[in-house]
Amino acid sequence: MTAGVHVVATGFRFPEGPSVAPNGDICVVELAGGRVSRVTPDGEVTTFAVLGGSPNGSAFGPDGHLYVCNGGGRWAAETSTGGSVGPADGDSLIQRVDPDGRAATLIAAVGDRPLNAPNDICFDADGGFWFTDPAWPDATGETPAGTICWSDTDGRVVDAHTGLEFPNGLGVTPDGETLIVAESRTNRLVALPILGAGRLGTPRHFADLPGGFPDGLCFDAEGNVLCAGHGAGSVVVYGPAGGPAIETITFDDADITNVCFGGPDMSSLFVTESDGGRLVRVERDVPGMVLFPDRARQAGGGD
Repeated sequence: MTAGVHVVATGFRFPEGPSVAPNGDICVVELAGGRVSRVTPDGEVTTFAVLGGSPNGSAFGPDGHLYVCNGGGRWAAETSTGGSVGPADGDSLIQRVDPDGRAATLIAAVGDRPLNAPNDICFDADGGFWFTDPAWPDATGETPAGTICWSDTDGRVVDAHTGLEFPNGLGVTPDGETLIVAESRTNRLVALPILGAGRLGTPRHFADLPGGFPDGLCFDAEGNVLCAGHGAGSVVVYGPAGGPAIETITFDDADITNVCFGGPDMSSLFVTESDGGRLVRVERDVPGMVLFPDRARQAGGGD
């Protein structure tokens, strides 16, 4: 076990997209399990919602519901999946799960375009959410460009940008002005100015991730970006302006998929490991950024 890394729970089938529930539990999506599992601070695991397909990313919205990207049964072979790949036989969806675990389809298409394979999701300062919709290789082995979409919580969705090569994890910077997106096929992160609801500016290079490809990401309270390095066995930390990494946190599992901050003081970094099927945590000196839905609830005096 790498020093400072604590195992919270095991037994997940390709865990991804951890999110902190209002009561402090960690919700983990399982691509090969087709479900959302809920993990208490002491490591007790229960099933929160059964979704089918391949839930890939999640985020709690300002309404307290969990919004989930479902990739339609697509996943890569890992030890935690028994070495099998996903059958890609389901619908690609954005699903909304209420606090009792009841799920409903919110988005299946953008206009006449069916969703490709929604991957990751984050909320912005105005209560809407951004999500990545990468395309997987077609029958010829070619991978079409992926799309970044925006929607409100009623499901009014638009394509905001198309052109990145497998857009993956994403997050809105603490000032609400920029979207950072992991472009997995180029091993880099890009920054796109947020010009308004569903409107993005021209992407610019933000950082490179050595030794693997960038997957999920989050921010700490100082605006640093913490990005999961899938295949690299690490979480790589970048300063608010991007550029070279300022820190690398290493793990025993090579396939790190996603990250989020939680715990009583938001100083626990929770990390999903897809190969071994684990949720682990690392304590950090700098706490995590307060997410925008949590800011809204705090401003309104809610729990």
